[in-house]
Amino acid sequence: MNMNSTISTIQFNLNPWHLGMSFEVHAYVKEIIHESKLQSQYIFLGNLNQDLIPGNRPKSRFRQDSKNYKRIKFLNSLLYKNEFRDLVSQSRELSCELFNALINLDFFEILDFVHQKEGIDASRAMKAVELALIDKEKIWNVDSLHKNPNSIYLLKAYIRTFLSVREILKNSQHNYVNLFNTRFLDEGAARDAALDLNSKIIEFEQVNSRSDSFGLFLESVHSSKERAALVRNLKIKETKKAISSSIPSGRIWIEMRKKGVLQSFTKRQKKGKLPKLPDNKKIITCFLSSFDELILAGYVNTNSQFTQDNSLEAICSVLAREQDWHLVIRSHPNMLTRPKIEQRYWRKKLEHLDAQIIQPDDEVDSYALIEKSTLVLTFGSTMGVEALAMGKASLLLGESLYSGLNLSWKLTSPKELKRFLDQPPGITNEQIDELNLYCEFQLFGGFRFRYLSVLPQDKFELNPSLYYKGKLYFRNRSLIRSIREALKNSLANPLREKGD
Repeated sequence: MNMNSTISTIQFNLNPWHLGMSFEVHAYVKEIIHESKLQSQYIFLGNLNQDLIPGNRPKSRFRQDSKNYKRIKFLNSLLYKNEFRDLVSQSRELSCELFNALINLDFFEILDFVHQKEGIDASRAMKAVELALIDKEKIWNVDSLHKNPNSIYLLKAYIRTFLSVREILKNSQHNYVNLFNTRFLDEGAARDAALDLNSKIIEFEQVNSRSDSFGLFLESVHSSKERAALVRNLKIKETKKAISSSIPSGRIWIEMRKKGVLQSFTKRQKKGKLPKLPDNKKIITCFLSSFDELILAGYVNTNSQFTQDNSLEAICSVLAREQDWHLVIRSHPNMLTRPKIEQRYWRKKLEHLDAQIIQPDDEVDSYALIEKSTLVLTFGSTMGVEALAMGKASLLLGESLYSGLNLSWKLTSPKELKRFLDQPPGITNEQIDELNLYCEFQLFGGFRFRYLSVLPQDKFELNPSLYYKGKLYFRNRSLIRSIREALKNSLANPLREKGD
């Protein structure tokens, strides 16, 4: 390896949890994956485009006297020879002259100008702006991108980030650039800039149900194929110590999900509560995903023939002709935290459907609803895996982060639903094996934080207790043990035990 090469971790988000994870990734890649003499730098570009945000919102700058800055400087001392660089002001100066030239130009003039002057790929910039609009404004189909009032701001933000990152990186030869989930505009622009300089990208993100670990991706955090490879290659000795081989990981994972330990979406629901359902029909429940979940699954292609919103009417049409079936559509509970525009969108979409609708704030128990269902249909929601863990056939329309694993039956169109209504499938042994691998990864997978502990108050601090005599310590081990004991005494087991 060229000893003059550099590895850089670029961080934009001020969220302490994201900051903590980026430090862990930087330390891991620098100290474990590569030679110890490899040069490295941690580049913080938080609030790089704050001055472009329209309106009168106060500008939050990353000041040297801020708590986050002090935390970063403290954590930096833990990363041995790592170099910390606060380049927000410097990066603004790098593109100031260019931005003055863009003030009075319209959307396409800006694209043409920077393409001719800086060589920025216009199609990449357009796609980044489109995804940013989907993510921030929850506009699913952007037919006239240039007419959207926020599109010029986002385009300028993409350009500034692209140029700033490229200027910073071109001063040294880079083997790798570490970036958090590149579906966000700034991270996506940084990825494009690094690729423009022929750098290799490592993407990182939380990959399981815990908040004290991360995963690394050489392809993309959105690649279900790469995620499946991570799951199937999982080898952790502590697994055998923490879980008896007689209790499959799928059983433990689903019990922890039910208890709200590994998710908080069902905290408003009352255990066992069901809506009024017909007694003489089989139930198929469709669990919806919020837009951010679909984006994470890479399900954002506006040219896709079948998406969640344009498939719902077709699904209702198929079920309307089936006298033996009753369709229930459960809105995602997380919809209550989404922007008002997304909530209004789904209310309008759902109110005209011929189905029984469960609203996001309804106290109906999602797990009780799965128990009453013969089939469960999702568009990428984790509920599809949870249904399988509860012994129910799971149908998937579209893509998901678990598409690379054999956990559900894939539908390529709503019309294919008819085949499964006529003959509901049984769960196979192969699916159970895949399920237990997936759930084991959810419980134990990823690289554990070595320096940091993320607290409920959304802060991070040094926590050496994560290591005990050099061994990994799982904070939910006692809970897993209690669930394991409870499962040993349970009467019913919908899943095949290991070794059967």
